[in-house]
Amino acid sequence: GDVGDAAAGGRIDEARLTQMLSDPWFALPPPKSIDREAFTIEAVRGLSLEDGAATLTAFSAAAVARGVDHLRERPERIYVAGGGRHNVTLMRILATYTGAEVRPVDELGWDGDALEAQGFAYMAVRHLKQLPISFPGTTGAGLDVLRQAVDEGRVAAKEDRWPDVATANLHFHLGVVA
Repeated sequence: GDVGDAAAGGRIDEARLTQMLSDPWFALPPPKSIDREAFTIEAVRGLSLEDGAATLTAFSAAAVARGVDHLRERPERIYVAGGGRHNVTLMRILATYTGAEVRPVDELGWDGDALEAQGFAYMAVRHLKQLPISFPGTTGAGLDVLRQAVDEGRVAAKEDRWPDVATANLHFHLGVVA
């Protein structure tokens, strides 16, 4: 089947969705980001595959819509990168929840599958040139946190300590979402 078929065949559990969206993080003003591990599958345990997929898909779309609520002006169009842009159900629900036209970034001539990797490559080059890779006004993370994590990873790789590279990568991501 197509990506998003399970969610399309399910029913959104509105009570669970409301509970998930009650997390205080959603009320915080930007700049902010969050660790992807902050929300888990536990919220939909016990639901059928289809209902769980529908509820999690609605949660993803509602989270984006909450972010849009913080903007000075509502966008007429939202471009989506990554695997989610292949999920017809997610794209439809995103449009409903945000009130915007939702399109894949590929329409702009960008590679929606490579965008994240390109962003990390860009930050790596900036780091090598000792330029900032983030600004506190964007993520809320201090530059020293990000630079330290990148340095930890570089030293660990040079010394062939690959588990420490993974730890440094985690610190980097936590710095980005702090």
